Amino acid sequence: MRWGVMRSTLLWLALGLAPARAQAPPNAPEVRTYVVQPGDSAWSIAAEFYGAGDKYPIIYEYNDFVARPPFLLKPGQLLRLPILGQGPAAQLEWLQRDVKAKPPRALDWLEAREQMNLWRLYRVQTGDESAAHIVFEDLSDLKLRENALLVIYGASASAARTTRRDKVEVMLEEGTLVGGLAALDEAAGVAPMVVRTPSGEIDLLARLAQVQAELGSAIVSVFDGQATVRAQGDAVEVAGGQGTVVKKGRPPERARPLPEAPTWAQAGPALVVVVAGHTGTWEAAWKPAARAASYRVELARDETFKQLLYDAEVGAGVNRLRLAELAPGRYAVRIATRDLDKLESVPGEVRALEVVALLPARALSRADDGVIEGVGFARLEVPEAARARMQTRVGDGPARQASEPISLGPGTHELRFEERESGAEARLTVRVLEVAARIEVEGEPIARDAEAIVRLQVSDARGREAHLPGIALETSRGEVLPLTREGGGYVARVGPAAPGERVAVRARWTGGALGVREIVHAPEEIAERAPRTPIAFSAYRPSRFAPGPLAAALPESRVGLEATAAHIEGGPGQVTLALDGELALGPWGLGARFTAQEIRLAEGQDAQSRPQDLALWARRGFVGEHFVITPHLRMSFPIGLGHEDRLAQVELGLGARLGRGSIFFDARAAALIVPGARERPGLVADVLGALGWQANEALTLALSAEGLGDLVGGAWQSLVGIGAAVEIGDLRLGLGLGLGVGEASKRDMGAVLGRLLVEVGGVW
Repeated sequence: MRWGVMRSTLLWLALGLAPARAQAPPNAPEVRTYVVQPGDSAWSIAAEFYGAGDKYPIIYEYNDFVARPPFLLKPGQLLRLPILGQGPAAQLEWLQRDVKAKPPRALDWLEAREQMNLWRLYRVQTGDESAAHIVFEDLSDLKLRENALLVIYGASASAARTTRRDKVEVMLEEGTLVGGLAALDEAAGVAPMVVRTPSGEIDLLARLAQVQAELGSAIVSVFDGQATVRAQGDAVEVAGGQGTVVKKGRPPERARPLPEAPTWAQAGPALVVVVAGHTGTWEAAWKPAARAASYRVELARDETFKQLLYDAEVGAGVNRLRLAELAPGRYAVRIATRDLDKLESVPGEVRALEVVALLPARALSRADDGVIEGVGFARLEVPEAARARMQTRVGDGPARQASEPISLGPGTHELRFEERESGAEARLTVRVLEVAARIEVEGEPIARDAEAIVRLQVSDARGREAHLPGIALETSRGEVLPLTREGGGYVARVGPAAPGERVAVRARWTGGALGVREIVHAPEEIAERAPRTPIAFSAYRPSRFAPGPLAAALPESRVGLEATAAHIEGGPGQVTLALDGELALGPWGLGARFTAQEIRLAEGQDAQSRPQDLALWARRGFVGEHFVITPHLRMSFPIGLGHEDRLAQVELGLGARLGRGSIFFDARAAALIVPGARERPGLVADVLGALGWQANEALTLALSAEGLGDLVGGAWQSLVGIGAAVEIGDLRLGLGLGLGVGEASKRDMGAVLGRLLVEVGGVW
């Protein structure tokens, strides 16, 4: 009985109702309740329950509302169906893909369905890669392989199971069937199953046998029990482990042993672990078998092989099996040998396997190399049904309870899973890619009355956009910024701030922090200036044209105080005070320069004062007859607050002094690397040349020129100057004047510098 029938019966009993019905005749038979399904008609219901569609008047007799116009049945409608006489011959218990059934005298084939009743003279047909499992009243069963056609002739005498069993009779017109009787106890009155073919008739007293009907012959293989094969008035007895061939129009050939079953050479794993949403792969190999012309490979849901998922014949040269796209579940695999006469061996050893699917916290994909791959982190759980019998390991780490989630960070991880009872082990490789965030701020520094536009792009180690859970931007003010998707990334806005205020923006996701970026809210006069290149600040950096030791002079121990006044075209004036010193250790010089204070003077505003830079350097002098060479390494970086126009830099250079008599020439070439540049890393070339004249032991005059160029952006500035130095013992007094000209940030920049130096030096 269908589940739908049972469910509807319970529903009517629960409500205390009964469907409309005609007056039941005296001695009415037992009645079942049936729920009309989509596509049902009185004819199709009669064919299924009474064996023929022309018996539909029985339905009208017991359901008078059906006989009234418009004579249509509606899905969900309840029918009363009497149980009359002999029941169906068999039932279609399971099917796969394309299976059809055809009632007797019907013109069209019906789409078969599970639990479908099959009556006498019903035909059942399987298509390509299809299968069907038919169970008879006495529990005998047959499995039809692909492209088979079977006619059912008879079964037990009554729908009710009795101790008397009539023999099952079928006609196999083409294809292959496998099956047999439920039991072989002849004392219980078991009759043989009769299988007719176009070439002969087989009486099966076997629990498992195979009959293959093809054009001009029938091939019988008996696995368990025995069979009698008849044709052309002759009969052959076939015992278990034997088979025979019947050619049309000829008597059966004598029985002969079936070929030997193959044995496993590489049995394949008993456990396969995959990630949910992906399928598994299982590989095995078997040893070549004697008399093998081909092999039959079967994959089923369990060891009974009543529900075949895969049934294929492969050539004798094939002895390796690879099953791909296995969904989670339990499976059984077996191999049989087929000889040149197509007799088939008893199936070989069954290999059972289970595919377990881990539950990921977020979707993981399969990379080109087949490895399961995630971004940022991966969190996996063993399904609850498998936790009690499994344990897990990450790499060579300790075994853990399968109930504990597996958390993986960036890197490649080999996971190991083991069944406690069987010892079966499975391995799974998971690769987790690192993620990186790029936070950009438009138009920095931001005017005090404007919003800052922040753009966030997140990518994985392959440079692909990464979609991470829990993406958020939060500020040092405690705000969580609303994000919108734009151009493959995210965009957020930060509200206005006070002049000079710095706001930090941090990107984070479920796996942790991604990166931090500061937003500078500058005063109006700075915000109105054109955007700076990475070396814009260097246009105002005082060169070492004069006075004081030039870059190529030998190291000497000294300390000095320097004051510089500058007027910058288009900007505020400024006064800078700096402490400058060097310690000579033989040919080595170790120096430091601290810009103690810079005072900016803007028209109509109060003076602004703030600490600036610290520079450290080391150099070495090499002395020749008329020259000195001094390679140097210099690092400078901002300290304190307020560095919107200051960047850290590293300088690597070489100086040279050539002299003859009272005339000398100084030259220096240096490369300045500015790693703190916001738009791109800065690379600046600094070239200095100075022509000097030592009038006497106390007075030195010099004329210098310096050029700075952005090797990335192409902007150049130059500075020319003149200076004089007077030395009185260890005391040196210097005075210099310089003029800066050139182009930076696509606008003319100019500076007039005045410089005063007081130094005490000598060899200490």
